[in-house]
Amino acid sequence: MLNDQVRGDSIEFAKDEVIAQWAIDDTRLFGELYNRYFDRVYRYCAVRLGDAEAAQDTASITFTKAMLGIASFQGGLFSAWLFRIAHNVVIDHQRSIKPTVPLEFAGVALDPSDSPEVIAVRNDEARRLYSLLSQLTHDQRSVIELRLAGLNGNEIAEALGMRRNTVDVNARRAILKLRDLMAESGGAP
Repeated sequence: MLNDQVRGDSIEFAKDEVIAQWAIDDTRLFGELYNRYFDRVYRYCAVRLGDAEAAQDTASITFTKAMLGIASFQGGLFSAWLFRIAHNVVIDHQRSIKPTVPLEFAGVALDPSDSPEVIAVRNDEARRLYSLLSQLTHDQRSVIELRLAGLNGNEIAEALGMRRNTVDVNARRAILKLRDLMAESGGAP
């Protein structure tokens, strides 16, 4: 009982990895990890899939798998472990569907309060960005997508099973390639 009281009082300040270890014994604590990471996982899925509804579904599946598999968390960075699950869920989702629209024409989740002009500009920018990202190597694109989801270099390295310097090299090369491509296409997306 005292242990539960200590956890309850300190959960707000506890590291993700500590909460994950506590959640092995008490799955109610997994809710704190969900609250901390859902938006980032959703953004990652949305960038990878280009579809708000599919991103919502894959983010939910990611957290379901993470909660059910929390006992397999062996330490390290919780965010990297979680994003590895998200990466696999996204790949499974992509394999399960037949593309109906080329990636460069896929839309982005829209804010209904935006004007049609803002929506049109945002969609055009998203199409250009997806088009540019599709011209990167797989590793470069993976690094950029995880960076856009808010992960740092160490988290990306662990999530992708790469060394940190490999992540940094891929990020640098991707940025240089994107700059060149943007210059060729007439400006930044």
